[in-house]
Amino acid sequence: MGPSLDLTLVFVPKTYSEFLGEISTNKNGSKKLSKLNDCVQRLEDERRKIEAFKR
Repeated sequence: MGPSLDLTLVFVPKTYSEFLGEISTNKNGSKKLSKLNDCVQRLEDERRKIEAFKR
């Protein structure tokens, strides 16, 4: 058997308004902060990838 191509997404992107709406409805402050930190980390990772192509 050959390798299978699994095309399921691990992360499904949301619009900023959807993301902020989800954050604002969450009452748990530490969970809000965790989601925001996760989002910032992903954006920083993407920025580093883009910077690598600019060189």
